[in-house]
Amino acid sequence: MISGKIARLIFVNAFVLPDGKRQFDLVPPEAAEGMTAAARATADNCVPVIEDFVRHQLMGAESADMQDALIARLVPQPLALFTTPVNTKDFEDLTLPISVVFCKDDVSLPPGAYLGMAQGLGDFNLIEVDGGHETLFTRPEVIADALIQALR
Repeated sequence: MISGKIARLIFVNAFVLPDGKRQFDLVPPEAAEGMTAAARATADNCVPVIEDFVRHQLMGAESADMQDALIARLVPQPLALFTTPVNTKDFEDLTLPISVVFCKDDVSLPPGAYLGMAQGLGDFNLIEVDGGHETLFTRPEVIADALIQALR
């Protein structure tokens, strides 16, 4: 039983998908099409690291050195991660306290998208922090503090 081992679920600017939805259902169609085309052009059907997206959408406010450091650590992701519908049926009866850490400066999705998805979780404790999509990488102490706050 999961709930006996986990005290709290904490989401950090996470895709919280409803049952049967795919990540590509929640992004602009042109983004999904571009990532699909890029993956299909590879031998392993993985979405390559798209440097322009990382630099301008995920880390636009960061220095080139910080962007380079993250890009060096990223790896291609299987296209199936974005195209496979989630199955949440096995977790419908899960009753755990939930916290959502929201990085307010994240522009990787349209405004309100992350908090809109989080609404599907039901009641949750919201912790808002300054920072963009990659705050865990750029300022891990901010996320660490938010995680501690989420546990209170």
